[in-house]
Amino acid sequence: MYIRSLKTIHMNTPASKKLHVIIPAFNEADHIVLCLASILRQTVRPRRIILIDDGSTDGTIGRATAF
Repeated sequence: MYIRSLKTIHMNTPASKKLHVIIPAFNEADHIVLCLASILRQTVRPRRIILIDDGSTDGTIGRATAF
C-alpha cells in the first residue's frame, strides 16, 4: 500500500486517554465529513483520529482538515 498523506486530527475535547481511531481512505471526499461527525457523536470520544489517505485525488484530506 502506498500512503501519500498521513493526517492526525487532534481533538480539543474531553477524550479517552487510550482510544484512537484510524481511518483508511481512498477517494472518500464525499463521505469523510460524515464519518468524522459520526465519530465525534459517540459517547467516548477518541484522543486522536488518524486519517490515512491512500493516494486520493478527490480532496479527501482537504475536506477532513477543513472539518
